[in-house]
Amino acid sequence: MTNKTNQIISLNVNDIAPATNKNIGDMTLNEIFANDDISIKKTKKSLKFIKDTDEHTIVFSLKKKEGLQSMHQHVFEKTKDKDSLKTLAKSLYKEGNTQEDIADILGIHQSQVSLLLRDKY
Repeated sequence: MTNKTNQIISLNVNDIAPATNKNIGDMTLNEIFANDDISIKKTKKSLKFIKDTDEHTIVFSLKKKEGLQSMHQHVFEKTKDKDSLKTLAKSLYKEGNTQEDIADILGIHQSQVSLLLRDKY
């Protein structure tokens, strides 16, 4: 996967839930949970909405760090290229994502992320 977008943005919900015309902030939790294409992952410091398509993985995350809140959207092109996976895994790790978070984003197992980060894969 290659990282196409890595910036703080205001999420357009059409990237996550094309069936609605609402911004993510206007959606109810029931609407988000009713969309089978979106997986939701909550950790101690973040909330992530993940949508997989045939060609991309779209991740919208809300993070809290040292009292500050941020929103990020990442769009990743799916690839099997090991060098691309390794580069992307390291980039995501430097951004503060856990190995489990990276595994969810890349669609691989956490143990594979560990190997990628240690240059053993």
